[in-house]
Amino acid sequence: MSCFRPLCLALALAVAGCRNDAPTGEVDKPIAPSMQATIDAYTAPNGWLDAAGVLELAAAVTQRTTVIDSLAIDVRVLDAARAAIAQLSQQAGVQGPAVFPQALSAEPVAVSSQALTVAGEGFLVVTRICDGWDVVPIASLANGTMQLTVGFTEQGVDPVVWGSLALCKYRLNERFIQLDGRAVDRSRGDVRVYVGSNVTTMTFGTFVEPVLVELEAQLVLDGVEVGGALSFQIDVNTRALAMLVPLSTGNVVVSLDAARLGAVVRAGNGTFACDLAAQRCTAPDGSTIGAP
Repeated sequence: MSCFRPLCLALALAVAGCRNDAPTGEVDKPIAPSMQATIDAYTAPNGWLDAAGVLELAAAVTQRTTVIDSLAIDVRVLDAARAAIAQLSQQAGVQGPAVFPQALSAEPVAVSSQALTVAGEGFLVVTRICDGWDVVPIASLANGTMQLTVGFTEQGVDPVVWGSLALCKYRLNERFIQLDGRAVDRSRGDVRVYVGSNVTTMTFGTFVEPVLVELEAQLVLDGVEVGGALSFQIDVNTRALAMLVPLSTGNVVVSLDAARLGAVVRAGNGTFACDLAAQRCTAPDGSTIGAP
């Protein structure tokens, strides 16, 4: 399995003095892209599930689930961010809270047992060199890169981790993946992960709630292009999955358990228990729609 190495990390940190003092440093912190519209879409899906919609779902969910499980893009993004935060924590532990802009080591890092303490705010720019498709992964710029921005304050890590993908090739088991960013608005990044608003540097990676992922890229899986835009929520501990699926009537949210067996569909007209292989869903009142 690919681990996207090595890690290259740049740090920018604004360090504040005492309450009435001027800051000892200035940093032009990038503004994270908003994911509120997607969060709202998961909270209140507007699509209407009818018999035609069930047939649409059956094919769409199978294809999207295969792609999401094959890419494991959430793992790659969060692992890179976690390694960078651990490395920053180690530097802060050695140097104290006043860590100024510098180039940090690209050596492998271990998780620090000491919390990162900063006054002010800052951000990390993390570049992972992708491993390619060889049996023995070898990080090379020829295999593309993933570059992420991780913002933080003295309260913790900012809610959105985001970045760009440039012809990033890697293997996951026997699957061969290539991701190349296609976001129209480059400032929003090609991949965005909402980790929540209560994540600290010590708890990053141990997420209680599912993370929300948006991906805009050319997706090539085993040599076949399989789509260009995905949105999904995933429990990083159990791998239970929820995905936003557009139908002709609007968006619905399909939730799958870790075994990818049971499906629950939330739509504007209710919550349905579905057997998508049989193309049939049961409404809250016990009636069924879809195939007979």
